[in-house]
Formats: sequence, C-alpha cells, structure tokens
Amino acid sequence: MVTFRVVVAVVAKLGLTLYQGDINTAYLNALLKIKQFVRGIPRFPWPKGKVYRVDHALYGLHQSGAEWYEEVDKFLISQGYDNTETEPCLYVRYKDGVLALIPLYVDDVVLATNSEDYKTKLFLEFDKKYGFKDGGLANKFLGVQIEQSESGILIHQDQYCKEVLDRFGYGEAHGSASPMETNVKFKPNEESEKNEDISFDYRAAIGSLMYLTTSTRPDIAFPVGYLSRFVSNPSKKHGGAVKRILRYLAATSRQGIKYSNDKDVTDQILVSGHSDADWGNDPETRKSVTGFVMTIAGGAVAWAARRQTIVAQSTAEAEYVAACEAAMEGRGIVNMLNEALVVIQKKSKLTLGVDNTAAIAIAKAPTYNSRTRHIVLRWHYVRDQVKRDLLEIHKVLGTENSADMFTKALPKNSLVKYCQMIGMAKPPSSS
Repeated sequence: MVTFRVVVAVVAKLGLTLYQGDINTAYLNALLKIKQFVRGIPRFPWPKGKVYRVDHALYGLHQSGAEWYEEVDKFLISQGYDNTETEPCLYVRYKDGVLALIPLYVDDVVLATNSEDYKTKLFLEFDKKYGFKDGGLANKFLGVQIEQSESGILIHQDQYCKEVLDRFGYGEAHGSASPMETNVKFKPNEESEKNEDISFDYRAAIGSLMYLTTSTRPDIAFPVGYLSRFVSNPSKKHGGAVKRILRYLAATSRQGIKYSNDKDVTDQILVSGHSDADWGNDPETRKSVTGFVMTIAGGAVAWAARRQTIVAQSTAEAEYVAACEAAMEGRGIVNMLNEALVVIQKKSKLTLGVDNTAAIAIAKAPTYNSRTRHIVLRWHYVRDQVKRDLLEIHKVLGTENSADMFTKALPKNSLVKYCQMIGMAKPPSSS
C-alpha cells in the first residue's frame, strides 16, 4: 500500500491523472512452467487411468501468482515500460513527453499519466492481449476510495469503515472524540479472567481495523497496534478499548489523506519525515515504542507505530533507534522515486525531524563513550545516511512532532493538530 500512496502523491504533485482497469481472469492467461496434473471431476468424462495436464495457471495453484507476474511483466516491457529495482511491481514509461506509472496489483491496473489518449491506447492493448475492462477515472483501489480534483487527490475508506461498524453493531453508535484514553496502560489478561467471554469477536475486530491502519487511517495506528498485542487472550478492558476505536470511527468514517497539487515546479520531490519514541512504554518488557511518518505533497505515505526490538538504555537511544527505522523507510521511498522519475529529471530529497537533541547529536557527531558504545551496528544506519548527505536530520519542537501520535494515545486537540499536519482530511460534503 505504500507504493500506491506514493504514486497517488506523485500524481497529485505533478498534476497527473489516475485511471484504472481490470484484467479478465488474469491467472488463466499465464502458462505453467512446472508440469501439473489433476484428476477428472464427476460427470466430466476422462479415460480410465488417465489424468489431465494443466497448461494454464489456475487459481489456487502455488505458482500461479509468479507465473502471472512473469506474463504481465513481459507484456508491459513490450509496451516500453521498465520496472524499478526497489519496487518490481511499479512500472514506468516516458516517451514523447508522455509519462506513465503503473503500480500493478495482480489483475488490478492503475495508470497514472498526463495523456488520456495514451491511456486509451494502452487499455486497448491490454484488451487485445487479455481482455480488459476500462474503469475510467480511478475511484476505488483495493477498498480505498479515490477522489481526484484540481487541488489534489483524497483517499479514504468511508465505505469500508461503515461496513466494519455495521459488522460489529456500531453503525448507529455515538461517536468518540479520540480513539483511546490518554495515559492508559494495558497488561496481558490475568489467568483468572482467561475464560471470561467478551461481547464481540476481538480478533476479528483488530483484523478489520488493521486494514484501515495500513491504508488510510494513520490516526488509529497506535491504538490498534497496541491492542493487537492482546488478541490471544483479551479481557473486557481490552474489548472496551477496541469498542472505543469503533466509536471514534463512527465519528470520523469519512476521514482520509489529502495529497495536494502545490504547483511546485522545482526539480525535487521532498520526502519529509518525523520520528519519535516513547521510552520504556511497555510495562511488561520495558521496551520502547517507535513512531514515524513520511509525507509527500502534504500527505502521509508511510507510517509506523511499533514496539522496538531492544530495551533502550535511555530516551536518547530510543529516539535514535526510531530515527534509524524512519530513515530506512524514507530511503526506500526515495530510492523508488529516484528510479521512477529519473526519466523526467526529478530527484527526491529526504528530511527527518527529531525532537531529541541527544539523538541528533549521536547521528551527526560520532563519539565513543559509555552511554552509546553498546548501541549495535544496525542502528548506526542513520549516522551513515547523515554522513553521506543522503539524509537531512533536524530538530523539531516536541509540540510540532507529528510522529508523537504514533507513540502514545493523545487528547483530541493534539490528535487533530497532528492529523492536519500529515494531510488528514474529509471529502467535501457534496461527495
């Protein structure tokens, strides 16, 4: 989903248009390289002692996905596309002033281009080769609703939100101003509560919410990730916390991410990030929480709210680890953009805001002392990126660090402020 959001952000920033289409029975267009055989089915005659050889990639076969990818990859290359090394499913073509980007997902084709005529020609080629349904202007992809306008593109999941709310009986619920109570600390269920039933399917609710958090709702990433730790044995308290998230969605189901066309004519695309950490957040393990967010064209394209793998010895170390994780994510995005947009001579720049002075000092000024010498090699990636001028790391005020929303539950005013900073918005009322 990160690749899709990055493409949407680029479309908004460069003033392109997003189209969509669907390939008919995609897998069946690919041939199997490994021989497969099946028995005949009842009422379908076959010679006694014989089996059928499968020539095409049937749905359900282990290798069908790979065979289909190789097939459509050959087709797109024949149409003048190249795929990026960073993201093999992102295809790029630039010829005669026409730019085209395709983030391919199985049989769902999304085309970003500056030429409707080219769109028509390409979709006709798809139809000749496989059979293809032209969906026109993109309005929905993998359950994500898309609204395009002159000012930019908004992605949201209003329809999916309402389906989730109806599924768990919260379609008419009173809304909550925030998804989680502040300063709350949950512990694993006590043994005495082990068989205590809760009023709804906790695991299913977390699973449904997870898709929202990874698609268009970074504002619930921390509470959903936090509560997912207890899916194996939830208590009533855990269930109550999930219900609060559902009530929050009832009040904000139309909220999504807006990527703006800022009419910027520079030759650079800025990938701007914030990172933060909550030291010793987990009362059981004393591990810290990493939070970061990356934005392009004013909207979030990547984010994370996850428990760190180590027990940090200080706030500075926890912040340094968070900065490293953010830098790795940001570098992947920049690499993808640089590959995809080199054809139009656009380069990307990565910046990262951190609110801890000590962590910035560790990244900028390598030292060997008793407080930092235990930090393992992998976390010094951020230092290497700074040294090579591939990452610009700078200080931000704690009150201006949008990554704070990924490390802890926040009150309404703070959450709204940070949501606005990462481009979260609602569709127009008329939509």
